[in-house]
Amino acid sequence: MLLFIFAYIWLKFNNPISDVNSTISTILFFAHIGIVFGFGITFLAILTSYTVSLEKKIEKQSTTDRLTNIPNRNGLNDYFVRIGESKDNYMIAIFDIDNFKKFNDKNGHLCGDYVLKEIARIASENSKDDFVSRWGGEEFVVIAKIDESIEKTISKIDRIRETIENYEFNYDNKKLKSTVTIGVAEYDNYASIDDWIKTADEKLYQGKHNGKNKTVS
Repeated sequence: MLLFIFAYIWLKFNNPISDVNSTISTILFFAHIGIVFGFGITFLAILTSYTVSLEKKIEKQSTTDRLTNIPNRNGLNDYFVRIGESKDNYMIAIFDIDNFKKFNDKNGHLCGDYVLKEIARIASENSKDDFVSRWGGEEFVVIAKIDESIEKTISKIDRIRETIENYEFNYDNKKLKSTVTIGVAEYDNYASIDDWIKTADEKLYQGKHNGKNKTVS
């Protein structure tokens, strides 16, 4: 466009090098319009694509936990809205890492971060058809659809606990062990996400006060 503007101004003060007949002049005129229009459309397409990409990136950052790279509370709230529109039945599980403070106290906070990331990975791998998010601190939430029965769904959730119990964490050439306690609650169609988690949380603390490393429903 700058080139065209420069040529236009230059011709205002200088005679053309050679005359061009009207037919060629018309063709060039429309060609120039097409070129400018094409550049404009291309620019708008690139700008729109960049804006959409940036919007998706910001949305993902706002709903993803930076440490574990799984959904955070915002992501959980978004998912809850989606299942609220579904006719399927769901269960929620909230689990807490038992004696998590010992990892930070004995090996530093980086060790604690490592354990959190590993447990997030284990939970996600054992719940590929379900939703896993970090609730905060050392607590995680799983929302599982009840496909066959409540008992089978609870058993599926309990496999997370069993896998973590049997898993050997390896941090800085040190072999570490960990367990989790899980509280499970069936979804009430009239409950809010906070009430639903509160019900599961009460089950979690029952397990904490009765020996830990168990799933309570």
